[in-house]
Amino acid sequence: MALDKSAYGITAGLTGTLEEQVRTLNLGFYLLQRDMSVSPGRTAFIASVDIAKGKAVNISNNRLRYADKATSIPACGISLAAGLAGQKVPIMLLSGYVDKLAGLTADTSIYTGDAGAILFAKPVSGMIQGLGYALSATEMLVFVGAP
Repeated sequence: MALDKSAYGITAGLTGTLEEQVRTLNLGFYLLQRDMSVSPGRTAFIASVDIAKGKAVNISNNRLRYADKATSIPACGISLAAGLAGQKVPIMLLSGYVDKLAGLTADTSIYTGDAGAILFAKPVSGMIQGLGYALSATEMLVFVGAP
């Protein structure tokens, strides 16, 4: 089960009739499928530096750091919350839907910028990497592309 997921009604010790057990399993699998379809890439990593919410991030030596266009460090996701160095920071890894962000430009493609920044215009030089699409000022479809 992915990090930050709730427990489901699927257990080794099911009780009741066979029909009730099957219903319980079906409900558990339905709930799991529903949550996974909304947030398949949510996970968390320990930050190597202080991380702000809504930034382009990269993983190096199993630690989270900022992606950076200027130094050709590609992003692998977007930070979902702020966190200090040494703390676990939740991220959307590779693809998925993110809400509760701020400052996005609606109906715009998003690219990796410098020091974790996200850009709303395709860079004209250096590493060019698409991160996704802003649905509104607070919602984003993340689909991290290759640089």
